[in-house]
Amino acid sequence: MSERIGARDRASATAASGSTPVSASAVTIGADPASGAPAPGRRVAAPAPSSGSRSAAALGSDATLVVAAGPRERVDLADYTPPPRLGRYLTLETLGAGGMGIVVAAYDPELDRKVALKFIREGLDDSDHRRRMIREAQALARLSHPNVVTVYEVREFEGQVFVAMEFVRGETLRAWLGRRPRAGAWREILEVFEGAGRGLVAAHEAGLVHRDFKPDNVMIGDDGRPRVMDFGLAREDRATASDGVIVTLREAQSSSALASVMTRDGAILGTPVYMAPEQWAPGSIDARADQFAFCVALWEALHGARPFAGDNWGELAAAVTGGRIEPAPAGARVPPWLVSVLRRGLLADPDARWPSVAALLGALSAGQRRHRRRPAWFVASAVVVAGLALVGARHLDESRTIAGCEAAGRAIEGVWNDEARASLRASLLATGMAHAGATYDSAARWIDRWTTEWSTTRTDECLAAEVEGTRAPALHAAAMACLEERRDQLAGLLEALQEVDAGVAAQAVPAAASLPQLHACVDPTALVRRPAPVDDASVAARVTALRRQLARVQGLDRVGRYGEGWTRAEAILREAEGLGDRSLTCEAGLLVGDLAVRAGELARGEEALRSTYVEAGAIGADEIAATAATRLIRAVGVIGERHAEGELWVDSAEMWVRRLGQGESLRRADLLSGVAALRQARGDYEGAIPGYQDALEMRRSILGDDHPDVGAALNNLANAHAIAGKFVEARALQRQALAIRERTLGPDHPDVAASLGNLANVEDELGERDEALALQTRALEIRERSLGPLHPEVAHSLNNLAVIHRLRGDLAEARALQERARGIRERAFGPRHPEVATTLMNLAIVLVELGELDEARAMHEEALSIQIEAYGKVHPSVGLSLTNLADVLMRMGDVAGAGTRYQEALTVEEATFGPEHPELAYALIGLGKVALAEGRAAEALPALERALRIRERADSDPRLVADARFTLARALWGSPGGDRERARDEATRAREVLRERGEAEELAKVDAWFAAHVEGDGR
Repeated sequence: MSERIGARDRASATAASGSTPVSASAVTIGADPASGAPAPGRRVAAPAPSSGSRSAAALGSDATLVVAAGPRERVDLADYTPPPRLGRYLTLETLGAGGMGIVVAAYDPELDRKVALKFIREGLDDSDHRRRMIREAQALARLSHPNVVTVYEVREFEGQVFVAMEFVRGETLRAWLGRRPRAGAWREILEVFEGAGRGLVAAHEAGLVHRDFKPDNVMIGDDGRPRVMDFGLAREDRATASDGVIVTLREAQSSSALASVMTRDGAILGTPVYMAPEQWAPGSIDARADQFAFCVALWEALHGARPFAGDNWGELAAAVTGGRIEPAPAGARVPPWLVSVLRRGLLADPDARWPSVAALLGALSAGQRRHRRRPAWFVASAVVVAGLALVGARHLDESRTIAGCEAAGRAIEGVWNDEARASLRASLLATGMAHAGATYDSAARWIDRWTTEWSTTRTDECLAAEVEGTRAPALHAAAMACLEERRDQLAGLLEALQEVDAGVAAQAVPAAASLPQLHACVDPTALVRRPAPVDDASVAARVTALRRQLARVQGLDRVGRYGEGWTRAEAILREAEGLGDRSLTCEAGLLVGDLAVRAGELARGEEALRSTYVEAGAIGADEIAATAATRLIRAVGVIGERHAEGELWVDSAEMWVRRLGQGESLRRADLLSGVAALRQARGDYEGAIPGYQDALEMRRSILGDDHPDVGAALNNLANAHAIAGKFVEARALQRQALAIRERTLGPDHPDVAASLGNLANVEDELGERDEALALQTRALEIRERSLGPLHPEVAHSLNNLAVIHRLRGDLAEARALQERARGIRERAFGPRHPEVATTLMNLAIVLVELGELDEARAMHEEALSIQIEAYGKVHPSVGLSLTNLADVLMRMGDVAGAGTRYQEALTVEEATFGPEHPELAYALIGLGKVALAEGRAAEALPALERALRIRERADSDPRLVADARFTLARALWGSPGGDRERARDEATRAREVLRERGEAEELAKVDAWFAAHVEGDGR
């Protein structure tokens, strides 16, 4: 039980910002968004609510429980008592009930947080209810957005399905609207609804339709943030209304039924007053039904009356399906433009509504901007009759100028249009990737978002300069140049994606999501720092052309074509130096350095980054200097493993970021990640976690919850927790990362496979071996389909699958998988690469199990040699190799040699991990067993006591704790004057765990010891 399975392969990710690419390459353990460098391999043991507010979470309306079959009934919540415990959750109180089940507050002792549990009341949990509950959980679990209630997990406990979700302390939107009069407060109402609308957009982008959006299904937390909830009716996009029996218009004629959930024979169709026409009859239902419900709810909130009249279902349905929208109430203080936007969303024909909720929100935002920009003189006084003609002329001129600015905003369509969309789709599909279609859909959505923002920014900049007069001419010219450069960068990305292979295409979504942010193009501080244009017209024209070429090279960088991009960037750098344009020289030099490092040419990349840093500082290009310093942390301190020198670059980068005043920015997030990666490279795993956490929160606040860079940052933070032995926290973080990647990249993307593999590693550490096997198998299938059978990432999955098969006793399969992984890695990296060493260690342990000890020893010695050559003598991977070698020596009977190696391993690991890390337990138990083998039982006690204490404090697999207990029991029993009562107790506890876990071989050893010692002791 004390042997380890070498290093598992943990895939890292490089989160991108600006021109930094997202790397999906899997390395040993945990590279960082700003580093991407391998960190040491991880070993795996073989058995080896506030006052005045209503607290709620995912409640339906009016605490009504809908019974799917038969008449609707009310549940007397006063008579309902939840079970005291559901799995690990301790129930606290009943909060209420919604259309799908009872909701109770509970406490999660494992993660120390209050949660809401939604489950079906006893007697109502038939199979149909179960399916709905699970569907609701699955729908929500696919979303990670600040405006959607977060679902943590769906579980079954003693036959009862329940969903654990975010506990939201606050009130429903309906309660918020009714708390005080809001007549005329249309801006305040609109702000809240826009937040809820963003939640719907996130759902729709995940392929889901809510089907029952209403004010009761939106919670406003005490933090003021609206969250959409109660996705019990959610279906895959374009579900049909005939998902059950449709209620006819004659079945309910009471006006009170209008506020109820419409059901029949197991079908829950929605709440009538908010239902779109297509929900009243069989047919296709898509996201436009949610748009309709959103507009009904917003109309009702603004006007205090519904847009469709009807005292019962029949009258209401006739008005809705007939498109009979009521006039806005007299005296309602709602701008006409807002009424017009909502009327379009309320049209009976779905095709006539806004194309999407995102488009609807865009129209609402644009309307508010126009409303704010209207000049005071626009509403002329009737008294000043003589000025009307002049006002009219000025109005006409301004209207023409505004139209011109809006046309300028549409200039992005010259780059991103129907032809460009079709070309991108064709290029991706031509790769033959299983996820090509999903990759296109997701990439196109990110590009749509970016181009919409570009268009709005370009229009607003024009209006600021030419209509409002708030932008100085020099700044306006700089802003226009910046926006043109950004447009060229999009063109460069699209050009780079025209000819792609499967590996490059896998980066299309992260690249699209990481297009440069546009705020710098309108930030006066940033614009002032932009270099002045060159006076020589011919030189200026050539500089402009080169800068556009550079933008296209950045596209190659983003999609992973590093070698080609490096060659082209160096050519641009040489020409820029010849022209004497120092600003362009710095831009090109930074890209040359980045690409060289990513292409594996570390020395040349470092040289380019250093030169760029000096030149940028000399000419006042502060942003470039800051970026170069941050990149050098990674190149020098992490990849180059010159840690002290890397710390000097931390100081330099910190100085530049502070000088720029970028306390909350993606550049600051990159710096935080770089510092965390450097600490991790030095073995300070606990110290790395806060930096990764801060970088994650900063990226999340800037990019939103559902961005690939946020998923990458979560992945790396999870890896850091796993390396530090905090496996429960690592599992929760990896699940979040996986959910984001599945939504944004599609279920068959290689980055999804990376998260699956990382999550599987953690699950196996926590003893969930069957779950780990399923996750690793899926990861391998995705990688083989997407990347081909010889890609290095396939070897990661093979290695990790082999680990699990070996632990399950399937040695032949484990050996075959490791041999295949070894072949792939030697072909890709050569025979002396650390990843080859990982495979050698794991293969050697399989050979030990097969009895081939001499060959296993030789492999471990070769792996140790490779690790020392790569990392030096003091490194976690070296400690791992030493312990595995000691295990083999122990099996071969070389007890003294094993003791020497265990002690060397312990010394290395204490220097790199600290004194209380779970990894130390392996060497400590090994030393204890050496002492036992040499008849020094009393001398074994300190090491074994320490090992047990470490494992009990960590989230260790119970089988590992059992191994420590049993070894300690043997030492206690064999020590002169030892505590035999405690020895019996420790061995008994170990035996119980092994019996429960089905570890027959190890259990037999414990039973034999009991028979030989305890049972014949006579005490």
